Amino acid sequence: MIGKIQAGTNSAITSMTACKSQASHGLDLAQQAGAVILQIRAGTKDAVSIFAEVIESQK
Repeated sequence: MIGKIQAGTNSAITSMTACKSQASHGLDLAQQAGAVILQIRAGTKDAVSIFAEVIESQK
């Protein structure tokens, strides 16, 4: 009986450890995605500024 409880507890700990690792990896990926989105946003802003300058210079 105690052996079954210990085995179940060990299994739960193993599962929780795996979930923690996966959650940590997911957080890392989300942070990387956020950084890329900020880079895209900055690049888009620069492109819009350059485009506006070109349009203004043609007036």
